[in-house]
Amino acid sequence: MQQQTDVWRLSASGDIPITFTQQPWPLRYAMNRAAESQQCNEPSQDCLHVTGDKDALAFAICDGVSLSFCGQVAAQLLAGRLSDWLYHACESGKMDQRQVVNKHDEHDRLLRHVVSWLDQLRSEGLQLVQAYELPSQMNPIVRDVLEEKRRHGSEAAFVAGVIQKYPESDECGLFLCWQGDIRIRLWIQDEEWMLRKRETMCTEERWSTNKGSIGNIHTSYYRWSVQEWKQAKLVIYSDGLALLDSFEQVPDPNQLAAAMSKALGLANSDDMTYLEISLSSLANEEVQRCP
Repeated sequence: MQQQTDVWRLSASGDIPITFTQQPWPLRYAMNRAAESQQCNEPSQDCLHVTGDKDALAFAICDGVSLSFCGQVAAQLLAGRLSDWLYHACESGKMDQRQVVNKHDEHDRLLRHVVSWLDQLRSEGLQLVQAYELPSQMNPIVRDVLEEKRRHGSEAAFVAGVIQKYPESDECGLFLCWQGDIRIRLWIQDEEWMLRKRETMCTEERWSTNKGSIGNIHTSYYRWSVQEWKQAKLVIYSDGLALLDSFEQVPDPNQLAAAMSKALGLANSDDMTYLEISLSSLANEEVQRCP
């Protein structure tokens, strides 16, 4: 009899206080819309999606491009589909990092797999954009601008990945893929590891419902022992939280709340999303709320 797996999902977009959960893995996450979006009651163009069970966790943070047609359309579609696809690819063995870490051919094969999948998602994106209804009370000038943008499609930057435990070998694997300037940072035993080169943080690179991937798609694979990973924290945040770039350690809840509050007051305030994945012992921490 096949063992039943409980799959946990989180889909979020909008304003969410700093929240801690231990299911399925210890996670801390938070979201805030940009100040202007809150004032005008407009939707967030950031989207967070997590799918996982006790052995694998897939995640995606997508940042809709404001100059495209309703960037949240591309962000919400991409975040949900991408994290679910990575989780099931991992579950079926197609994303088994043990086979690719030391094999460039396998790395290239999986990169092509990601590129092909993102291109296939384009047809669903095109349908969503065509069917998307603008609010009836919208300013006619704004409506005309958006209708012009509709012809060019909706676009989003993204970071997605999957972490998988290999109990039989006492190892964990991490696969990452991204386009755009969403931050990816990893600390192991308080030492930060360089996961992506700054030259791969290109704001011109994104996924488009009209064109598929624009620019390069970047991928990385890592493998550690479970013991090493237990000391690790993976932190991903959108560019609205660029204030965190100067932090040399993972922000504690008070520091994160202060950074989000400060970012909200900036003239160039942007949507902000934060996701922290940890296997460290956080069991005694309580759920924190934004002040």
